[in-house]
Amino acid sequence: MSMRRRLRRGCLAAALAAMTATLGWAVPAAHADGFAPHRAVYAMTLESARGGSGITAATGRMAVQWQHDCQGWTFDHRSVLDLVMAEGDPVRVATHASSWESDDSRQYTFTLRNLANDRETDRVEGVARIGGDGGGTVTFTQPEPRDVPLPKGTLFPVAHSKVVLDAGVRLKRSRTISRLVFDGMGEEGAFQVNAVLTPARDKPEAGKAAAKLAGLAMFNATIAYFDTGASEAEPKHEMAMLMFANGVADDLVIDFEEFTVRAALEQVEMLPVPDCGRP
Repeated sequence: MSMRRRLRRGCLAAALAAMTATLGWAVPAAHADGFAPHRAVYAMTLESARGGSGITAATGRMAVQWQHDCQGWTFDHRSVLDLVMAEGDPVRVATHASSWESDDSRQYTFTLRNLANDRETDRVEGVARIGGDGGGTVTFTQPEPRDVPLPKGTLFPVAHSKVVLDAGVRLKRSRTISRLVFDGMGEEGAFQVNAVLTPARDKPEAGKAAAKLAGLAMFNATIAYFDTGASEAEPKHEMAMLMFANGVADDLVIDFEEFTVRAALEQVEMLPVPDCGRP
């Protein structure tokens, strides 16, 4: 596989990681579960590069936004990452991903675009539904029309994140949660997702963003994506983060296969919670 192809796959991995790290971990704050609509901006820098990757530096920015529309959660992710190569020209990879998940976690729509040097390399679009028996179907419309079955027990991102956040804020000791998850950030079906949760002891560095998170419960999470039924020990995608009770993530470490990037929270804006006609 060429380096340029690996970088395209890495861009996809970044989208997956960013989605997972900033998922709608629970229902709105108005439901007293803590998760709040928000917009967060991250600065990305190179953490490490594997031998033979040819990458000497990486810088970029990532922005994520979660909003509730009284019927479900809307997610928007945009990132740009500039890679400096030991040989050849720099490479700019960009991702735009968006999704919507119904409040009952039965319907899910998704769109993903990956670009390398402003040229589109991947586009994935579709709709997924979960039936009464717990199984479901994904109907892809891009890159080509096709249906993919989802096994019983599959969760969409918000439903999965409810499980993880609920466990994390009550965490007393390390715990691993394993679930089947479909997030639409690729052409695959469901992944086996393992979340390793550990108590957090280090507070984030002082700053405007950190000040808005002061006093909130927090925990460490390492999320790994495996192909279902795969025998290999290495995950396809993996990232780690510090997660707060309101669903905001900080200090993300994202594994791009060929290199690893750290994403530090620079700005966070809490968005209005709709009353949705509730008294």
